[in-house]
Amino acid sequence: MTVHLARKWRSKNFNELVGQELSVRLLKNSLFKRAFFPAYLFSGLRGSGKTSMGRIFAAAVNCNQLDAFVQSPQATVIPCGDCVSCKALFAGQHPDFIEIDAASYTGVDNMRSIIENASLLPTLGQKKIYLIDEAHMLSKAAFNAALKILEEPPVHVMFILATTDPEKIIETIKSRCFHVFFDPIPTTLLAQHLEHICDTERLTYDTGGLQLLAEQSGGSARDAVTTLERIALSEGAVTQQLVQRALGLVQKEVIEALVAIIVKKDIPGVCDFIKSSQILSYSPVVVWRFIADHIRAQLYEQKLPEQKNNYEHLVALLRIIYETEPLLYKTSIPAAVLEYMLIRMCAPLSQPTISALPKVETVLIKESLKPEVKVPAQSPAWQKFIELIKPQVEPLVLTLFSCATTDYNSASQRVQVKCLKEHELFKEWFDLSLSTWKPLLIQAFGAPVELDIEFTLVKENQMTREKSAPKPVAGTIEKRIPEVSSIKPSENVAKALKIFPGTIQEVK
Repeated sequence: MTVHLARKWRSKNFNELVGQELSVRLLKNSLFKRAFFPAYLFSGLRGSGKTSMGRIFAAAVNCNQLDAFVQSPQATVIPCGDCVSCKALFAGQHPDFIEIDAASYTGVDNMRSIIENASLLPTLGQKKIYLIDEAHMLSKAAFNAALKILEEPPVHVMFILATTDPEKIIETIKSRCFHVFFDPIPTTLLAQHLEHICDTERLTYDTGGLQLLAEQSGGSARDAVTTLERIALSEGAVTQQLVQRALGLVQKEVIEALVAIIVKKDIPGVCDFIKSSQILSYSPVVVWRFIADHIRAQLYEQKLPEQKNNYEHLVALLRIIYETEPLLYKTSIPAAVLEYMLIRMCAPLSQPTISALPKVETVLIKESLKPEVKVPAQSPAWQKFIELIKPQVEPLVLTLFSCATTDYNSASQRVQVKCLKEHELFKEWFDLSLSTWKPLLIQAFGAPVELDIEFTLVKENQMTREKSAPKPVAGTIEKRIPEVSSIKPSENVAKALKIFPGTIQEVK
């Protein structure tokens, strides 16, 4: 087997590109009509063919067979790959084709150098072509410098910008480009492409393994081929079992068995299954995605009227799954969050409560909210929102919202919410109860508003204390003795102290 399969199997002409039929048709029509734009923007998923398409299109523009293609497009393959220009370009030696990695050359000086060299006429081809990969990495100054040449480009110059993040390309640049979108490669086409590679390279495989590999690549041909090569080199074959092991994937049968227990609302059964299957040893994000895909598949199988109750149950499960997604990426203990999600799915129609937390954590949360906090003055809309959520959300969430200050910008329809800094520990509860309070927020403001939540608010008595505290004199050591309260600790705090040894202090 030849190594570096991703490089070896990189497309060399339009016919070899996988899953980008519309993009190919657009650019071939541009060649057929000789209607060239001064700048093109290729955007799409990594590994979808943007850079390869840029090289192919650049080669076709300067190919010696372009005239033959215009005369007979069905009978002519372009770029031909045999003329002097094509050979030089694919060998990386074409004097009129300049490929730049914007991730390494982001500065304005690099762009100015390009602009100066662009004034020179091409020496081998009809056009001088610049392919700028990862174009979104260019600095703002570099983008502004590029505007000059894009507004009045020389007729012999063409720019191709390739990016995975077109939103970072400034609008003045995008408006001057012919935008070509690259879709993720469909799983079926990608699996067929992998099968063709395996047959040509004489690799042992099974159809299930290639199908699974294509599914897990997310539509990226480069990722799929690279993983294919890694598995083939390490295992000697590409089978479904080997792909699962190499990618750390959970077997389909395990997910099906787990979901079957969840649907029965059997919490002890789920806990036993988690222990016996060791499912938490896998990547929590991967397990989350497999469960989500399995529930969605079951949802689409609901076709009969008598399955309405089951339909509602599956929708409730999906709500819990997608509410958990942001927590998986934010938390430092994703396995614990996944475990919480699986247990909560056994009672999908109920909302999370403080009593569902571990006993000691419940004590600490309640005790931290005991001190009286002066509720700040709020806008009528926010006051209405507080009244609406009172019977709907947990007391903890209500307290977090009630103690916040707000600033509503009607133009952007965003509400800046500043919560107490000491409550930052509980910020994930906003996400847990999002499906409950978000509709009520829209109802209160009468518009689809969004919240920008930050934990920067400091209590008034604490600010006064900080301002009035004497500053230490230079050359002396400041001694600060905390006042220890003689108040008898509550029963809950006494329980907490048995587990977390320490002292109780009341700051005055």
